[in-house]
Order: sequence, then C-alpha cells, then structure tokens
Amino acid sequence: MWNAGSPSLGSRNFFTRGSARIAALNAACFAAGMSLRYETHMAHLAPAPVVWGALALLWLGFFLPVLVVLSGPLRTRRRGSEA
Repeated sequence: MWNAGSPSLGSRNFFTRGSARIAALNAACFAAGMSLRYETHMAHLAPAPVVWGALALLWLGFFLPVLVVLSGPLRTRRRGSEA
C-alpha cells in the first residue's frame, strides 16, 4: 500500500527508470538536431548522399540506446499480455 509520506520502493524505481528514458530520448533528439546544423558544412566536403548516409549512421547511434532502454519494458509488457 502506498502512503503519502513514504512512497514504496517500486514507485522509486519507476520514476528512476522513467527519468533515465526521458533523459536518453532528450539527449538523442538534441544530438540529432545539432547534427543537422553541420549538414551544410559537410556538404562542401562530400556529395549529398554521403553526407546524409553519415548523418543516418550518427542518428542510429544516437537513438540505439533509447531503443535498448525502451525495449525492456515493451518486452515485459508483451510477455504479461501473452500469459
């Protein structure tokens, strides 16, 4: 039972995991947005398809940790609905 004065250990873990997911998503979005700033500078060095390919690899690297963090709860939720 949850009391107003003392949250249970489960709710603390929930908020910790939730804040980690939000922080990872915010960092990935910020990094992807900032990488677009350098697209014009990179276009002077290489052809456009090469630049966009490099940016796509960077974005994959930025969002891979977010996908890894989100996949755990999604797998748990799927297992719970199958049981």
